[in-house]
Amino acid sequence: MTVRAAKQGVLVALLGIGFLCGCSERGSDTASVTSAATLRDTSPHVQVAPVSASGGGENTFRTYLEAEREAELVAETEGEVKAIRVREGQRVQAGELLLIIDDRDERLAVQRDEAEQALARTQFGRVQALQAQGLVSAQEVDQSHAQLQRAEANLGLSRVALSRCEVRAPISGLVWMIRVESLHRVTIGQPLLRVTDPDRLRASAYLPGALHGSVRVGTRARLEPIAGGPAIEAVVSRVDPLTDPASGTFKAVATFRRHRSDPQAGSEMRFVVPGPSSESATCLIPLTTLVEADGDSTWIWQYDGARVHRQLVRLGPVLHDAIQVETGLANGARVVVGSDRPLSEGAVVEVVQAP
Repeated sequence: MTVRAAKQGVLVALLGIGFLCGCSERGSDTASVTSAATLRDTSPHVQVAPVSASGGGENTFRTYLEAEREAELVAETEGEVKAIRVREGQRVQAGELLLIIDDRDERLAVQRDEAEQALARTQFGRVQALQAQGLVSAQEVDQSHAQLQRAEANLGLSRVALSRCEVRAPISGLVWMIRVESLHRVTIGQPLLRVTDPDRLRASAYLPGALHGSVRVGTRARLEPIAGGPAIEAVVSRVDPLTDPASGTFKAVATFRRHRSDPQAGSEMRFVVPGPSSESATCLIPLTTLVEADGDSTWIWQYDGARVHRQLVRLGPVLHDAIQVETGLANGARVVVGSDRPLSEGAVVEVVQAP
């Protein structure tokens, strides 16, 4: 082989090596781009939302107004409705006669027992007089006294039976929901009508256990009409002493005296009460937050800027448009409210706008 041929062979070899190196570098770049694209394609697409404070040291719950004092009257005897003395919407006073059920048999029974009682009382008086003269024994006196007591008891029962034919208002208020008509026959226990005091209303709410110390009898509560209008100042009149272990809540009732401009019973309201101390302050997460549970553990997915992590929490009640978080989450955090696939601890995610 000549020197010239040898040089040509070396040059060809170098060119081949350079070609292979170039192919390798381009292949590496292509693989990197492909890997990044694949990572983006496989990362879950999530929507996130910020955690908010429960609002100026207050907690809000949805509820309805109801009458503080209401009586449902039912038939205590059987018979025909003889007369209805009121109409729906009529205001009545406690003790006022509302309705009469046929009482002919009961009145006759009272007359009979009144006569028997009068006779027994007369006989007992005569026996007592004879006893003073020594003409009757003590046993005869006792027997006469027992007859008088039986007659009085029978008369008492007859009068009770007669009173059950007269349905009277147990409280002052408005008559409504009259369910019977004249001449209709009713049976014992059948609903007849209701009497409601429209001037005293109340609202009830089930509050999280964290509020048990800050909400007590006498606490001021604010009732805000959902339909709009001025808020109503009420006072908590009842607080359940125990917290339900299953739901972690207790019942509180706030009452107030209604004014002409205030909403009526049945109106939907917001029940606003003071929050707990700052050490145990609660926060709110959207209703759409992804919440998962395993046994007694409940968690949400918290977003830290690139990844998601499980965050154990204790949830409170569901409010109008949010879920109250009692512990485990700080105000200002961001939580996952939507995902296109299941999430895993520490997963890299891509945040997208809600559709």
